[in-house]
Amino acid sequence: MTSVGGIAGRMRALVSNLRSNETILKAFMTIADQGVVSVTNFASSVIVGRACSKGELGLYTLGFSIVLFVTNMQIALISSPYIIYSPRLQGRDRAQYTGSTLIHQVTYGALAVLGLVAAGLLLPFAKGDLADLTPMVWTLACLVSFILLREYARQVCFASMRAPAALALDTFVAVVQVGGLLLLARSGLLLANRAFALLGAGCGVASLAWLWTMRRGLVLRLGAAVSDFRRNWRFSKWLVACNVVFLGSNHMYPWLLVYFHGKEANGVLGACMLALVLANPFMLGMNNFLGPKIAHALAEGGVAGLQRVTRKATMFFAVTMGSFCLTMMVLGGWLVALVYSKEYAGNGAVVALLALGQFPVALTMPTNSALNAFERSDQHFRSLVVALAVTATVGIWLVKAYGAFGVACGLFAACSASSLYKYVVYRQEIRVRLAQGNAS
Repeated sequence: MTSVGGIAGRMRALVSNLRSNETILKAFMTIADQGVVSVTNFASSVIVGRACSKGELGLYTLGFSIVLFVTNMQIALISSPYIIYSPRLQGRDRAQYTGSTLIHQVTYGALAVLGLVAAGLLLPFAKGDLADLTPMVWTLACLVSFILLREYARQVCFASMRAPAALALDTFVAVVQVGGLLLLARSGLLLANRAFALLGAGCGVASLAWLWTMRRGLVLRLGAAVSDFRRNWRFSKWLVACNVVFLGSNHMYPWLLVYFHGKEANGVLGACMLALVLANPFMLGMNNFLGPKIAHALAEGGVAGLQRVTRKATMFFAVTMGSFCLTMMVLGGWLVALVYSKEYAGNGAVVALLALGQFPVALTMPTNSALNAFERSDQHFRSLVVALAVTATVGIWLVKAYGAFGVACGLFAACSASSLYKYVVYRQEIRVRLAQGNAS
């Protein structure tokens, strides 16, 4: 029998090995942080789904799609350029650049508030169940600036390879959000918009605390912010366009489902998104790690260094996400009924297709980060135009004819076409850059 001392010795050796391999440790911490965020989102959806009606879960899913869109737009406009350019700066130059991006973030947050206020004024005139989203939109209008500030803080931490700081930030938000939801559910007061009120409150406290800790690392200059935005825009304009197109190619599906089949059908889809929620901690965590890692690989090892990291990451995704998809094909429908309730049983095919749609996305996440490092975000935009073409031609018809199952079919087709395009252009970019390097 192994002694207690022997076990303790092995644990100390394991910790020592992790500390000696900084890359593994940072990857682990980044995935752990995304795990906290994804588990929080998953738990929130489950609490709303079990405590409220299908229709309320449908509204919560629509509200979450709004949050995803505005945060993804902020990442494209502000955080993605920061991840690429900040490793090239040191000392005061980096502090000034960080201060510039904070000014950009505050400005963007104000514009998001104005957009939600306009939506809140127009939604009461919408047809069908979309009008029921009005209280949600007004809640987000009041608190979205805090949600965006929290996401900005996370991305700054990832760009500087300080995942433990992001983990502390997100853990606090998780405790506030999930704890508050459980209290509201127990008292019978839970509604979808109140879930986002809790999210905004937690983000507000956490992000303001983060700003206080960063005060010595920020240099705020309006003139520098303007010039830095011009430089960032040359890179980020394609990513911003990507998010606009992505709204039409992927984020539009839940809205189409509500329009054609009502908010209860969207509640079913929200429950079946369990397949995506379970994959998110791994996929998004690795993406948060891979973006800076591949940018550093290009800066330090050139095209060959980037290619090595990208190849290894793609093989890793093929094994891990392939195993996940097989598992969800077998157990996905059972898991949805177990987690949400028997009311959501009989949707195994929807869960399986949603999981399969993530496989091509995962395989091309490293190539997408590589294209960003090459400052070829225009190619990501074109890949999403391919996905939009799929949605516009067959996606709308699939949703109208088959409801939630049609959404899953449309997403699988759109993601597959987009991912194939990205892989092809990545290979072309590698060949061109290697040829240029050999010629010089």
